[in-house]
This record gives sequence, structure tokens and C-alpha cells, in this order.
Amino acid sequence: MGALGTCPLCLPLNLALDISEAYVRDHNISFSTNPDAAKSKTKGIIFSKKPLKLEPEPVKLNGNPLPWVKQARYLGNTVECVPIGLSADVKSKRARYIERNVEVSYEFPQAHPHLKCKLNNIYNSSFPGSVSYDLFPDSTRMLVNSWSVSIRQMWNLPFSAHKYLLEPLGGTHAYTMLLVRFVKFLQTAQKSSKLAVQLMLQRVMNNYDTVTGRNFLKIQSLVDSEENL
Repeated sequence: MGALGTCPLCLPLNLALDISEAYVRDHNISFSTNPDAAKSKTKGIIFSKKPLKLEPEPVKLNGNPLPWVKQARYLGNTVECVPIGLSADVKSKRARYIERNVEVSYEFPQAHPHLKCKLNNIYNSSFPGSVSYDLFPDSTRMLVNSWSVSIRQMWNLPFSAHKYLLEPLGGTHAYTMLLVRFVKFLQTAQKSSKLAVQLMLQRVMNNYDTVTGRNFLKIQSLVDSEENL
């Protein structure tokens, strides 16, 4: 990726960073930067609809250049420069789910499957950040399928066991968890006392180009189809 010469956003961004630097200095706080940009813990990320062909000049904090990255960790979630339903975070959470589920099985080999499933639901099914996921692509289905596979393994069921048998044995299905949490998130946002949150929600809910809009419209379609059965 080449460098983008003079970026019209770099000057105001540098000014904003100068203000932030002065603020944290007054409160005896400091940002972690390094003259070697690759070693800096503070990084920059540019969100765009498509990958950038050119990279802007580095902005500076504490006099050190900040590296531009394509993805970063924020509040335990992996965010990407091209938002596509947090697919990288979904894959990361799926790998972590499988790892923790194996730990439960090894730590409690003689436990009843019902207890294993209960422990799995309590300590391994939070999926933080899932309200921002695109709930219908393959990456999310793979996460849900991993949950189904783990329930079959904990109950020593054949892999051909129908998924409708899993919820009574393993508790609320992972897919149901994700859908319910998303709906509750929308309900909470609708009741927000902040007008900006309500206006933003109204803007994205019926916009199929947004992850929230796609999720809402597809869930609405699922509900309508169930009611028409």
C-alpha cells in the first residue's frame, strides 16, 4: 500500500490529538507511544466501506507517529477497518468458545452432561459484542454450529442427532441467544433517554446497507413467516 501524501483529515486529526495529549497530561495520564511505530500500543484505524488503496501519512501523538492498522482490539472485540459485521471477531470468539468448551470437558470428565452444559452456558456463552454481529452469514453460522457440536459431544450424541434435540439438553440454543440479545439491544436503544441514540436507531433499522438494518429486517421476515404458518 502506498502513502497518500497530504491527507485533508490529518491536520484536524493532529490538532485533536494535541488536545487529547494536553488533557491527559493535566490529569497525570499518558498514552503509550514509541518512536518505532511498530512498537506503539496506541494505533490508528480508518473505517471505510472498501479497503483503502493508499495509506494516509501517520498522525503524531507525544511527538511519535502512530501506525495505521487494519484491525484492532476494543473492549474485548476485534474491530476491522472495513466493517463487515465483525466477522473477524466472530471467528475469534468461535475459536475461544471451542477452546473453553474443551477445558470444561477435561476439567470435569466424570460430571453429568447436564452439569457440563450448565457450566458451558454460564462461563462460555456470553459472546460479548454479538449485538454488532451480522447474524446471518457463514461466519456466524459456524459459531452456532460449534455450539451444536459441543452439545452433542458433551451428551455423547451422534453427529447426526437433530438440532431440535439439542436445546432441551443443552439449554437455550446459541442462535436463539444471539437473536434475543439483538432484539433486547434494539428495545433498550428505543427506550434510551438520549435523542441522538433514538434518531440513529431509526436511521439504521430500515436501512439494509447497515448490519443492524439487515439483522432487523431479516428477523422481522422470520417472525412474519412463522406467523403465516
